[in-house]
Amino acid sequence: MMAVDDVWMAEARRINYHISHIRTIADRYMYPTVAAMTTLFGSTDEGTPMASYTTDTVIEAPRDVVYGIFADRERNGEFLPVTTRLKTPGTTERQGVGAVHFLGFGNVGVSEQITTLVPGERIEYKVVAGAPVKSHTGVITFADAPGGTRVVYTMESIPKLPVPAPLLELGLRALVGSFVSGARKTAIKRASA
Repeated sequence: MMAVDDVWMAEARRINYHISHIRTIADRYMYPTVAAMTTLFGSTDEGTPMASYTTDTVIEAPRDVVYGIFADRERNGEFLPVTTRLKTPGTTERQGVGAVHFLGFGNVGVSEQITTLVPGERIEYKVVAGAPVKSHTGVITFADAPGGTRVVYTMESIPKLPVPAPLLELGLRALVGSFVSGARKTAIKRASA
């Protein structure tokens, strides 16, 4: 009859065998795939895949109208499928640099802080709460263009969780697309009024 210690040792050896077998499989199949994905899709210095999406479009309205719609974050809920509200005013202007806006449903959503504001030219923001990201930034630039205003909107995101960059880029594309589409309709309506 085996002693209790012998039973525990046999069980420990069995578990150790399975763990080493799993490590071998991971080393052989999983880690090279992660390395290949990082090479293919891009990554940060920490090895977490970064996703980025940029749209470059012309909105058929004057620049002051288009810029005003993007800069008035409190009213973005009029054309976005989420509620928007000011949580913290900016340092010198209500919706200026330092302002924090909430975008979401009820109490569930993200908080974005305005980091740069150049009237009529540029808006930059970062997510400061509510999203499972290490970093999420947005940059929107405005310039005169034939027939309206050129808007270049870029979002970049580094998730806390391992999400493939192409999948995250699809999400960024949907967010940017929804925002630009809603802003376009609102700008055209305001410009023709």
